[in-house]
Amino acid sequence: MRVAIGNQVMVGVAAALCLVACSASVSDSVATSSAAATDPDASGSGEPSAPATPDPSRFAPAEPPATAVRSSETDHGVTVVDLSFGAEGDETDAYLVKPASGEPGPGIVFFHWVEYGNPTSNRTEFLEEAQDLARQGAVSLLVDGRFPWKATPTSIAHDVPAVEADALMLRHAVDLLAAQPEVDADRMALVGHDFGAMYSSIVFGADPSLDGMVMMAPTARWGDWFVRYWEIADSAPDYQAAMAPLDPVTWLPEADGRPMRLQFASDDQYVPEAVADEIAAAAGSSAEVTTYQTGHPLNDEARADRAAWLTELLGLAPAD
Repeated sequence: MRVAIGNQVMVGVAAALCLVACSASVSDSVATSSAAATDPDASGSGEPSAPATPDPSRFAPAEPPATAVRSSETDHGVTVVDLSFGAEGDETDAYLVKPASGEPGPGIVFFHWVEYGNPTSNRTEFLEEAQDLARQGAVSLLVDGRFPWKATPTSIAHDVPAVEADALMLRHAVDLLAAQPEVDADRMALVGHDFGAMYSSIVFGADPSLDGMVMMAPTARWGDWFVRYWEIADSAPDYQAAMAPLDPVTWLPEADGRPMRLQFASDDQYVPEAVADEIAAAAGSSAEVTTYQTGHPLNDEARADRAAWLTELLGLAPAD
């Protein structure tokens, strides 16, 4: 759901404030977010006391997961397959979007944002975008997230395995897409928005075969948002330290010079400029960074830039 402040509408993770009992007003929450830009400890989300070490073997490529196809529809040269993948009882819903011609092309895995109550807070966020890219020759897999979309952050004991589970789900999505007969597995990329971008940083860092990644309006650490917007049973320092091995700023240096496109917003109260700068520093000199004059959802200009960047990176046909 969205939380109104005057004539503005809060979007993204801050809508999660509606999910927990909170004595502070919405305006107090915005003030806390602003304070965190200059004082990370204001929200209990400062850096862990010691550098975290990523474990790429935890998210290494594997055999593609089992799939079940519900339906397939073709329109204007693009086929959209509604499917699920994963072990029985732990399936993930996804769309496979591909050229109807069946010609081989590069693969892109998209992972959406969190915006409670918004109809795009799921695999549909990038559906239109993937259809446009399919007309240029791309084959895309659009996944549905589970945490924190369908489960609430609560504690170290719950949240560390929950983040690992969705990161592994995204890992399996890459394996599934790479195994498709229409996909050139030597040309693959990730695109993620908000929490979807944060998960993407883990898989991108763990898999050197991926060619590039687009991160849209992420934060630097899971605790930046979880500690601020949910009731966490553990102390903020303990929680941050436990989550640190999964943080984007831990994984981005593992990209080791591969291309990245970082997209931020000038009017994003959930990703202060200082946090955006920290993410860019962790990504390194191979990252192309753009800040758009818009809010957390980003805008059409950012979408057009993503498409152009992916077209060049993956060798897609020019857009019509």
